[in-house]
Amino acid sequence: MLRFSLVFLATIILAISGCAGLPNGPSIMVLPGTGVVFEQFRNDDAICQQYASFQVGGTTANQAGVKSGVTSAVVGTALGAAAGAAFGGGSGAAIGAGSGLIAGSLVGTGIAGSSMNTVQQRFDIAYIQCLYA
Repeated sequence: MLRFSLVFLATIILAISGCAGLPNGPSIMVLPGTGVVFEQFRNDDAICQQYASFQVGGTTANQAGVKSGVTSAVVGTALGAAAGAAFGGGSGAAIGAGSGLIAGSLVGTGIAGSSMNTVQQRFDIAYIQCLYA
């Protein structure tokens, strides 16, 4: 029963942390410059979004968040299993893996948010630089 509770709790944590996301593209408002027709602005916007995407390696903020969150959960599970096996033998490994998954998921949620914000900020800076130029 304890094992089921741990797996259920870890599933809930992963599901909730996977719901947060940022839209793809800039997170800032930009307007056409004085005397720039809207069609030219749309063209500049598309070019600058491509440029900004290239500057962040083609990774969206959501992709960066998911990658770092999953990595933290996997590392937490492995470390928990290793610690459980070292201290409690075979059954301790299962308990350690479950608690490591929960702890890794919780830590991963914070790390994912930080990764998302960093990538989005880098995207916005490159996008602004391009439009300004």
